[in-house]
Amino acid sequence: MCPDSNIQLADCWAKTDPATGKPALTVRDHCLIVGAVAEALLRVLPPACKLIAPDGTATLAAAHDIGKITPGFQSKARPHWEFAGALGCDFYEGNHAKVSQAYLGTREGSLAFDWVLAAGGHHGKYPSSCGRLPRVNEGGLEWPILLRNELLQELVAVFGSLPRKNIPKGVLERV
Repeated sequence: MCPDSNIQLADCWAKTDPATGKPALTVRDHCLIVGAVAEALLRVLPPACKLIAPDGTATLAAAHDIGKITPGFQSKARPHWEFAGALGCDFYEGNHAKVSQAYLGTREGSLAFDWVLAAGGHHGKYPSSCGRLPRVNEGGLEWPILLRNELLQELVAVFGSLPRKNIPKGVLERV
């Protein structure tokens, strides 16, 4: 098992600089940018589209990559990842969309299941559907969950709560 060293939210990367191949944008900053863009888009949506965009849509969009805060994803930045104590470990789940879906699905009372699926399927594939959450093995590490909790709290503070209602039956047929 990897030691839960001094890994902080600011250390977790989301996007790589194409010129250098090194991590360039943190998960936190990426999520905040996506949330801000989602808010701007929601303001200009046609009324019919607004029917399926519940309160909390910007927060959901912002949280879509929260699963990048996991050893399996962060290890993809090797050799640039600076947590030498963690680099020698076996890494577990690297599919960040799967981790996002599993994590958001465990936030009690905070996110309706339709939207949990949307978070997991943000690359066009659904890690798990049929009313089940995917299982994620992170080797018993605490830092990924603690940092995801910290980031989700910030996203909720900035953009509001996550969607609590599923898409009403028949709404998609009217759009």
